[in-house]
Amino acid sequence: MDDVSALFNQYENEYCNKSTDISRKITTASTLGAEAKRKKLVEVDVDIKEADTIIKKMDNEARSVAPDRQKQLQNKVKEYKADLASLKEQLQKARSSTSDFEAGRAELGLGMDYASSSAAQRDRMLSATAKLEQSDERLKQGKALLAETEALGAGILANLQSQRETIQRSRDTLAGVNNGDLRKAEATLKTMNKRDLGAGILANLHSQRETIVRSRDTLHGADDNITKARKILSSMSKRMLQNKLIMFGIIGTLLAAIILIIYFKTRK
Repeated sequence: MDDVSALFNQYENEYCNKSTDISRKITTASTLGAEAKRKKLVEVDVDIKEADTIIKKMDNEARSVAPDRQKQLQNKVKEYKADLASLKEQLQKARSSTSDFEAGRAELGLGMDYASSSAAQRDRMLSATAKLEQSDERLKQGKALLAETEALGAGILANLQSQRETIQRSRDTLAGVNNGDLRKAEATLKTMNKRDLGAGILANLHSQRETIVRSRDTLHGADDNITKARKILSSMSKRMLQNKLIMFGIIGTLLAAIILIIYFKTRK
């Protein structure tokens, strides 16, 4: 019997300590933020289950003692059960207040993930600032690329202009030589006694004529290349302008997002 009473007293001490700890946690939870409060109430729920197990053990021990002490111990068990029921009621009220708070936040359009603490707003501000800095860096890179492209385009135009001048000189040379001059030269050569020399001169003239014809073909090809180059440069300029507009649009969107965040923060 003494062993039973000692075990009952041990369970009784465990329950009293557990009950005090549960009451303290419920009181502390009311002062915490929503997320921390939910975690604390989960701990309380585990503690209440452990306290309920201790009471069941106390009840079993009370049933096994002598009849003259059984009623006394069972009355204690009833008191502890009533105390545990009160703690459960306090836990339920704490949970209800948390649910009402979250529902109110939801009606206002403020989720718990956003408004649980000022740290959430600060993180969003920092994230928006980082994105703005990244956009600024991309804009700088785009400007540098634009400058390089313009320099490259200027070099291409200068090269094409030089080729055009060379071709123009070839065209002028070609204009100075016509088929009539060639025929006169052929007639003159026919009268020359030195046929070998005349044949060499004719061959040279034919070679010059072929060179002039090739120069004429080259001139037409160069004109086509110049036209294509101008089209390419025009397309590049349009694309660079589009990229600038896109970058400015991104910057404007980010600035609007930052202004909205600051507005909701000050409104809070």
